[in-house]
Amino acid sequence: MCAVQELVDAENVYREIVRRDPVHRPEAWNNLGFVLLQQHRLDEAKSVLVRAKPLDPDLATARTNLGSLKLMQGDLDGAKQDLLQAIELDRTSVAAYGNLGIIYLRRDRLDDASAMFEMLLSIDPTDANARAMLDEVAVRRGTGS
Repeated sequence: MCAVQELVDAENVYREIVRRDPVHRPEAWNNLGFVLLQQHRLDEAKSVLVRAKPLDPDLATARTNLGSLKLMQGDLDGAKQDLLQAIELDRTSVAAYGNLGIIYLRRDRLDDASAMFEMLLSIDPTDANARAMLDEVAVRRGTGS
C-alpha cells in the first residue's frame, strides 16, 4: 500500500473516532491533526489540533504538533511557545527538541540550536537529522566542513 493511501486510511479512521466521541478522545484529535499535517493540509490540521489541546492540556504531542504546524507556517514565536510547553510536559520529545533547534538555527542562535540538537541526541543517539543539523551549526560557526 502506498504511503498516501495509508494517510488517507488513517485520516478516515481518526475522523470516525472523533465523530463518535468528540469529547473524550484528545489523542484521536491529535492523531488526525498529525495525519493532516503529514499531508500538508495545514489549515485543516490547525483546526483539528486546537480541538485536542483543551481536551487534554497535558498532551505533549498535541503541543508538539501545533508547534510543528506553526513552524511550517513561519510563525516562529508561536511555534517556540508550543514546543517549549511540549518539552515541559515531556522531556523526551525528540520532535519538540528538533523543531526548537530549527527555530534557533533560523534565528542564528547557534548555541541554543546546538543545545537542542545535543539534547535530542542524548535521547536518540541514532537520529541522523540531528547530526546533520549539528553539522549545519558547525558550518555556520565556521568550524565545520
